[in-house]
Parts: sequence; C-alpha cells; structure tokens
Amino acid sequence: MNHMKESPEFWDQIFQVIVAHKEQGISASLATGMAILRGKYNGGGWIKTLFDGAMCALFAWFVKDLLTLLSLNPDFAYLASVFIGYVGVDGLSKLIKGKAGLNND
Repeated sequence: MNHMKESPEFWDQIFQVIVAHKEQGISASLATGMAILRGKYNGGGWIKTLFDGAMCALFAWFVKDLLTLLSLNPDFAYLASVFIGYVGVDGLSKLIKGKAGLNND
C-alpha cells in the first residue's frame, strides 16, 4: 500500500479506466437495478433476482454497441438498458428466439 502513495500515476490509470467505461457501467447499473426491482415486485427470491440482474447487466454492457451495429441511435442506450432490465433474461431469450424463428420452448 505504501507504493501507491509514491506512484500517483497508478491512481491516474485507475481513474482513466473508470472514465473510459463510464457509459457501459451506467447502462449495466440501470439494467441491474430495474431487473432487481422487477424481480422483487414479482415476488422472486433474492438469489434468482440477483442472477437475473447480473445477466441483464452483461447484456446492457454492450447495448450501445448493439444499437450502433443495428444502425440505430446509440443515444438510446440508457432507455434500452432499462428495457433490458424490465423484460429480463427470459423475456430477451423469447424475443431473440422469436426473431430468429426458433421454437420458444
């Protein structure tokens, strides 16, 4: 720990990484928060709710890139993240399978 006091560039690098991933972190946090709220509102257990929130965060981390790939406005990333959290992983799975023409079983 004493070495960190002697090397301020370490903290500069940490803050640069945080700033570089700020947008993805906000999107992931929004999706996680919405998924947890939805899970508890629907009466789910804590473990299932937290796992659903974590999986929604993984989807939402890349939502801005997905919107860009689909030639949509990437400014809607926060709104899309809330949608991801509201629909949840099960809803996203059904939506993706339906668009791909796969069976929803």
